[in-house]
Amino acid sequence: MLALNDKIILNIKIKASYGTTKYCKNFIENKFSYTKDCVYYHKIDKENKMNKDDIIKNKKLFISIK
Repeated sequence: MLALNDKIILNIKIKASYGTTKYCKNFIENKFSYTKDCVYYHKIDKENKMNKDDIIKNKKLFISIK
Protein backbone atom coordinates (compact mmCIF):
# COMPACT_ATOMS: atom_id res chain seq x y z
CA MET A 1 0.00 0.00 0.00
CA LEU A 2 2.73 2.44 0.88
CA ALA A 3 4.48 1.81 -2.44
CA LEU A 4 1.40 2.74 -4.49
CA ASN A 5 -0.40 5.41 -2.48
CA ASP A 6 -0.41 8.80 -4.24
CA LYS A 7 1.56 7.47 -7.23
CA ILE A 8 0.54 8.54 -10.73
CA ILE A 9 0.30 5.70 -13.25
CA LEU A 10 -1.01 6.28 -16.79
CA ASN A 11 -2.08 9.78 -15.68
CA ILE A 12 -4.26 8.28 -12.93
CA LYS A 13 -3.51 9.12 -9.30
CA ILE A 14 -3.58 5.93 -7.24
CA LYS A 15 -5.12 6.00 -3.77
CA ALA A 16 -4.39 2.87 -1.77
CA SER A 17 -6.23 1.95 1.41
CA TYR A 18 -7.33 -1.06 3.37
CA GLY A 19 -10.59 -2.55 2.18
CA THR A 20 -13.28 -4.38 4.05
CA THR A 21 -16.41 -6.16 3.00
CA LYS A 22 -19.92 -5.14 3.95
CA TYR A 23 -21.10 -8.71 3.44
CA CYS A 24 -21.35 -11.43 6.06
CA LYS A 25 -18.67 -14.10 5.70
CA ASN A 26 -21.35 -16.81 5.93
CA PHE A 27 -23.36 -15.13 3.15
CA ILE A 28 -20.29 -14.94 0.90
CA GLU A 29 -19.53 -18.63 1.53
CA ASN A 30 -23.18 -19.57 0.88
CA LYS A 31 -23.71 -20.72 4.46
CA PHE A 32 -27.05 -19.85 5.98
CA SER A 33 -26.06 -19.76 9.63
CA TYR A 34 -26.57 -16.07 10.32
CA THR A 35 -26.83 -14.74 13.83
CA LYS A 36 -29.65 -12.38 14.73
CA ASP A 37 -27.22 -9.62 15.73
CA CYS A 38 -24.98 -9.80 12.62
CA VAL A 39 -24.26 -6.26 11.36
CA TYR A 40 -23.20 -7.32 7.85
CA TYR A 41 -25.31 -7.61 4.67
CA HIS A 42 -27.07 -10.87 3.84
CA LYS A 43 -28.39 -9.89 0.41
CA ILE A 44 -26.82 -8.33 -2.68
CA ASP A 45 -26.84 -4.53 -2.63
CA LYS A 46 -27.56 -3.40 -6.22
CA GLU A 47 -25.28 -0.36 -5.77
CA ASN A 48 -22.29 -2.64 -5.22
CA LYS A 49 -23.06 -5.06 -8.04
CA MET A 50 -21.36 -4.78 -11.43
CA ASN A 51 -22.21 -6.70 -14.56
CA LYS A 52 -20.09 -7.23 -17.70
CA ASP A 53 -21.36 -4.01 -19.35
CA ASP A 54 -20.49 -1.96 -16.25
CA ILE A 55 -16.97 -3.35 -16.30
CA ILE A 56 -16.55 -2.63 -20.01
CA LYS A 57 -17.82 0.95 -19.58
CA ASN A 58 -15.39 1.47 -16.68
CA LYS A 59 -12.51 -0.61 -17.98
CA LYS A 60 -9.92 2.02 -17.12
CA LEU A 61 -10.62 1.16 -13.47
CA PHE A 62 -9.53 -2.44 -14.19
CA ILE A 63 -6.37 -1.80 -16.25
CA SER A 64 -3.65 -4.33 -15.64
CA ILE A 65 -0.33 -2.52 -15.27
CA LYS A 66 2.78 -4.53 -16.07
